Amino acid sequence: MGNSAKRVALGGVLAALGVTLMWLTALTGLGTYLGPVMVSLTALPLLYGYGARDALLCYLTVSVLSLLLISDKEQACIYAFVIGWYPAAKPRFDRLPRWKRRAAKFAAFNAVTGALYWVLLQVIGMDVGAVTPALSVGLLAMGNVTFGLYDQMLTRVTPIYFARFHRRLFGK
Repeated sequence: MGNSAKRVALGGVLAALGVTLMWLTALTGLGTYLGPVMVSLTALPLLYGYGARDALLCYLTVSVLSLLLISDKEQACIYAFVIGWYPAAKPRFDRLPRWKRRAAKFAAFNAVTGALYWVLLQVIGMDVGAVTPALSVGLLAMGNVTFGLYDQMLTRVTPIYFARFHRRLFGK
């Protein structure tokens, strides 16, 4: 199998796996935050095997299909706008000095999260019930903590991916 055929095949399989995981986690009710995190890991083989472009194409495919097919639209939006792009962008963030890296990561997370929930609340009209401003700040703080843990998880999962899977997929 040629290199470009292998790229397309692997991208298609990983995109199908991503949409399947999104659907299963939405079906079980566990998915609003867990599903997007799990699905974002499917980009690692493409990212480290072929580069950020292929990983972003897989992310875009999973995002569009999730927005169209998944019943939990909040879950699909969280993947498409908050979590899904991050594994491909993380290597660029990691090139920055430590304090700039952390500031840039959290600024990007807060910007996309704020924009997403603004669109969900103002444009789409998602019902939030009795959410007070204090609760909103608390939820954003918990989101930042969770994002920090997600970033650390990606940092620690990447060597495991290389040790167990990369050589099997790419022979390198």
